[in-house]
Amino acid sequence: LTDLKNYRIWHGMSFCRRKDNFVENWSFCTDPKNEQISNFYLKHYDLLWKFVEYFTSKAGDLLDCSDSRKFATYKNGVNISSAKSALSEQSIKQFLNEIEINKFLIRGKQRQAFLSKRERDCLQLLSRGFTHKNIARQLDLSPRTVEQYINNVKYKLETTNKIDIINAFEESIIDEGIVDLSLKN
Repeated sequence: LTDLKNYRIWHGMSFCRRKDNFVENWSFCTDPKNEQISNFYLKHYDLLWKFVEYFTSKAGDLLDCSDSRKFATYKNGVNISSAKSALSEQSIKQFLNEIEINKFLIRGKQRQAFLSKRERDCLQLLSRGFTHKNIARQLDLSPRTVEQYINNVKYKLETTNKIDIINAFEESIIDEGIVDLSLKN
């Protein structure tokens, strides 16, 4: 438990599913600060199973569990612990591109909408206090493009207020347990 906490893996839920000659285990976890995520998991376990099915369909040709003595293996027989050497760089990139989430749900006062990855990135930085100019620099965009992304979010949520979209974003990441730590301050 100490290791889990040290690696910021906390507030999780695990599923097990028996197959013919093995058991699948799926775990969904988040940051220790996200205390509400357990309620989300319990209320939306069907979404988690949909993710399991989606991931399984995308990774099915990469994983092989036919040898019951091993934890899991890649199809070419290399153990999971040496994943980088088991697959070509191209197949890893292709797989990651296929499972990348391209739409993000946000719930506003008036309505909910899906945001593109760039709209979400801009809104995330806006919620951290970045100006349009700083967001543009961070994301390698023009300030006008950033302004257009922010305006798109306002339009989608049927508001003209910047505070409304920031609040909707912050509530959505708490509800969903989604925070992208890849964007630097």
